[in-house]
Amino acid sequence: MKKDTGTYWNPLMETLPAERMRDLQLKKFKKILTWAFERSKFHRRVYQEAGLDPGDIRSYEDVAKVPKIEKAMMRDIQRKDPFPYGDALCVPLEEVTEFRQTSGTTGTPVYQPDTWQDWEWWSEAWAYLLYAQGYRKTDRVFLPFGYNIFVAFWAGHYAAEKIGCEVIPGGVLDTEARILKIQELRATAMMATPTYVLGMADTAIKKLGIDPAKDLTIRKITCAGEPGASILSTKQRMEEIWGAKVYDHVGATEIGAWGFECTAQPVYPEMARLTRVNGSVWVKALVDKYGKVRDVVIAKPSGSSVGFEEAAIAAAKTCIYKPAIQNGNSVAIWVTYEVKFSLGR
Repeated sequence: MKKDTGTYWNPLMETLPAERMRDLQLKKFKKILTWAFERSKFHRRVYQEAGLDPGDIRSYEDVAKVPKIEKAMMRDIQRKDPFPYGDALCVPLEEVTEFRQTSGTTGTPVYQPDTWQDWEWWSEAWAYLLYAQGYRKTDRVFLPFGYNIFVAFWAGHYAAEKIGCEVIPGGVLDTEARILKIQELRATAMMATPTYVLGMADTAIKKLGIDPAKDLTIRKITCAGEPGASILSTKQRMEEIWGAKVYDHVGATEIGAWGFECTAQPVYPEMARLTRVNGSVWVKALVDKYGKVRDVVIAKPSGSSVGFEEAAIAAAKTCIYKPAIQNGNSVAIWVTYEVKFSLGR
């Protein structure tokens, strides 16, 4: 367990220069591609049919040559030997220690076998995520999650423990009991789907007479499973009703948490907050060939004088981009986008 210092869970990896990160990513990608080619009959067949050999991947741009694996292809091979995963399995069946499956929202669920090493990796990936969202050893984290075969917040549970948080599993409790337990134990953080976050608040207010923002102590919420926390109006509803900061995360059963929000977000200018002013600023950022922002200018100002421009520039400078590619080479480009500031209702 690490000390609660700094911004990053893994400062070495998370502050690695973009060019060195790309080199490391390519090295690891080539290693895992070779692993799949040598150990999975399914992946070797797919690659050979596409005329691809692992040795063909020599540069970052060569990754685009690797054929994509669709979920339908995975569904076709499962429930066959080695049962039930089929010939995509890369390890002996006796090394599989965890069973998960996708949610099945777009079709038959896809089975996901994990070894203990895989599961350690899952926890580490989520530790990056939670630490970036401000989770620390002082947090008491409540999980209103029905623990089952869908991966959902299993990794969040173990990552929170890895960080050093106190974890309260609310699996078999009903919604009212979960709310009362949060109140009883003064939980400071929570993980749930956006739908359930709003549903819990509705139950608290209408059935228990509890105001989540005033009567409960939740101050940060991590969402997953649905896009709601990335929709500004939905995020604002959750934040207002709970009096907590809401963070989104995106991932998949097959590849883990691959994207998430962190605490480095645009700061709402104090003057704008006090006067309840909303607005937007268009910024134009120069992104170098390594994905770093080298310059930021205002493309279209907000028209007000409450600090939106300064806040937008400060936020833009913290961004890191996937480098633009032209004729197979990374190049610098200007990107233009809108930064919205809204206090909601």
